[in-house]
Amino acid sequence: MLLNANLSNGTLQVSSSDYNCFYTTNYLNLIKWNGTVYSSLSISNYQTITGFDLNSIVTHPHYTSISDLHTNEPMLHKSGTQIATVSTDIDNDLRLSATPCIGADEFLLPLSGTYTIGSNSDYSTIANAVLDLYESGIDGAVIFKLKDGQYNEQINLDGAIIGSSAANTVTFESNSGFHGNVNITYTANSAGSNYVLRINEAEHLIFRNLTFTAGGTDYARIVLF
Repeated sequence: MLLNANLSNGTLQVSSSDYNCFYTTNYLNLIKWNGTVYSSLSISNYQTITGFDLNSIVTHPHYTSISDLHTNEPMLHKSGTQIATVSTDIDNDLRLSATPCIGADEFLLPLSGTYTIGSNSDYSTIANAVLDLYESGIDGAVIFKLKDGQYNEQINLDGAIIGSSAANTVTFESNSGFHGNVNITYTANSAGSNYVLRINEAEHLIFRNLTFTAGGTDYARIVLF
C-alpha cells in the first residue's frame, strides 16, 4: 500500500494513495470519500474526483489466514511500486526493485503465456525477462515477443529452466514477425564475454525471426553453446 496522510486540526488528510489492493464483501461500499460512497475505483468516479489509486486494484488478497499475510494471488504479483524505505518483505526477502508485489509478502509465480519485451512492455530488457525466467520457472509454454528496435545486451541462458519440457518451451521472437526489425547486438571485450547468445544446459528453447550481431572485431562470436 502506498498511502500518504497527515493529521491537521484533528482531521486526517490524505495527500496521495496508489498501488493498493481493495477488498470488501459488499462491493456497493468499497470506498467512502468526503461523505460519498463509491462501489468501484472506476475512472469515471472515485479516481477522477480524487486523482488517487490510478494503479490500484480490487481483488480478494487470499491470505493464507487472518493472521498469516502470505499470498499467491496473481493480481497482486508485481503490481506494486518501489518504496525506498521498504527493501524487504515480512520474511526479510528482498523486494523486486522495479515491480514489487502488493502486500506484505514478495512472492513468485511461474511464467506461462505470452510476454512482451521493449519499451512500455512486460519487460524493459531481455536480461530482465531471463532473470524472471530463472527466478520463477515456468508451468506452461512461454513466448517472449521483442518489440522492434536494437537491444544492446547479451542473452545468457545458464542452466536448466525449471518447468521447461518438450511441451513447455521458451520462445524468443520478433513481435512483428520480421527478423530485420529486431537486432540483438553486443560488443565483447574479453574471451569470457565473447558471445551475444550463450546457452549452457538450457533446453527446449526457440529463437525465431531475430537478428544477432557481434559488434567487436577481436571478440566477435555470436552464439556460444
